[in-house]
Amino acid sequence: TDTDSFPVNPDECSRIIKERNIRENGECKKINTFLLATGRSVRNICAHGDGIKSARLYVVVCKQVTSSRRRCTYSGQGPDYRNVDIKCEGGVPVHLASV
Repeated sequence: TDTDSFPVNPDECSRIIKERNIRENGECKKINTFLLATGRSVRNICAHGDGIKSARLYVVVCKQVTSSRRRCTYSGQGPDYRNVDIKCEGGVPVHLASV
């Protein structure tokens, strides 16, 4: 999950995921969600304590369509305005709990 790519176009999923080397245990990550918000606005969601916080944000969901050892190809969906749940610890976001 990324909060500093404002904005992410669904057609750019493969390029952005490759540039940032977003992988899961060395393999192509099946789904990656980009929040279309500034890091500051996401951090503000956690300003009022820890736990799961809900917010409505624009998101782009990138889903893996093909993979090989070196190349992961993704198809993007969105941006969609959705409810998201963000896990906050120590007043900062640590995980996108659900979309």
